[in-house]
Amino acid sequence: MIRILITTVALATCSLLASPVSASIPSSLPQTRAIYQDLAGLKTECDRTIQMALRLREATRGARRNVDQSIEVTKAIKSMDGRLVRLIDRLKPYASVPKVRTVVRTLSRNLQRIQAKLHAVRKKTDRCEKEVLRPTQKRLKDLEQSLAGAEQKLRGLKRDIDEKMMQLEQAAQVAQRTRFTRQTLETTARSLRQATSVTLDGVRQIRQQIDLVGRKLPSLNQHAASFRTVGNSLSDMNRKMRTPEDMVGKLDKAIGKKLTIKIPFSRKSVSFTIRQILEKPGQVIGIVLKPLEKLADGILQPILGKMKLEMQPPKGLHELEQKLASLSSLNRSLGSACDKLVGQLNTRIDQQRNGLRAIRITIPATPRLAQQSSTQ
Repeated sequence: MIRILITTVALATCSLLASPVSASIPSSLPQTRAIYQDLAGLKTECDRTIQMALRLREATRGARRNVDQSIEVTKAIKSMDGRLVRLIDRLKPYASVPKVRTVVRTLSRNLQRIQAKLHAVRKKTDRCEKEVLRPTQKRLKDLEQSLAGAEQKLRGLKRDIDEKMMQLEQAAQVAQRTRFTRQTLETTARSLRQATSVTLDGVRQIRQQIDLVGRKLPSLNQHAASFRTVGNSLSDMNRKMRTPEDMVGKLDKAIGKKLTIKIPFSRKSVSFTIRQILEKPGQVIGIVLKPLEKLADGILQPILGKMKLEMQPPKGLHELEQKLASLSSLNRSLGSACDKLVGQLNTRIDQQRNGLRAIRITIPATPRLAQQSSTQ
């Protein structure tokens, strides 16, 4: 029995590396020619998918930064809400103090209106941070990493494709010698063509999923813009809040300040705090009441004058509140698309690559005896 030796086709030499993708494969090998073109098409799909993955990774990085900023705005809303509550509480003791209460009540009502609006939004943004923003932040980070890994995997797949194409070129040269070797190569080409078709379908599905995720990110960025508008307004409000906060601090000091005045036609002096002068004028000796009130006014008016301001709520609160209603729905849709893509990127490329690698391009060496018989 004649033993048939199986030899594996060697890797291409440097001269073959320089050969064009459209290297000629004889028409006597139709399956081999077809798979060669299929591999060239798969390589093109890999290039397109790599470019799309790169663009999506950049877009994902930008979207993640926007989500990071949205989380910071959420924290700023919470901080300002607490800050307003503390300032309102500090104003409460002065709501009944004569000559002070009018300014204090006006400012306090103004701050209470702002705080009520801000607090209503704050309850929603707190929940949004926990249920939407934080999970989205992590999901986008995972997607960035998966895309970066997929780019490398696809480049590896391209190298595998190049290797298969060069092996086909070499095998085609050898296979032309006999009908038997041609049939063997054609059988291998059919198996490889099936694996290539599966791989091509997998790469296309990944590219479609990349496109789907890419079309959803602009909507996420639009929602982040609403957070940014509120955040910018809060930065301006932070600066304006310093004035009433500073004035309340000065009012705290002034109201407890003790004023001393000498009683006319006497060597005696009397001392009263400004609070006593304002709240209990009946306890102050009548002859010195007006001078003391004048001194108290001189201290208080510069402070009260700066407290006569109209604070405005942060811009964009209503728009942000409206966006929050649709953000949860977007998060579910985007989350599903991202999770599916990450799953494809982490496993499918490896599976397709292994499928291609499993197909060995081999050519049986025709025994000399068989060769001699065929030539006689």
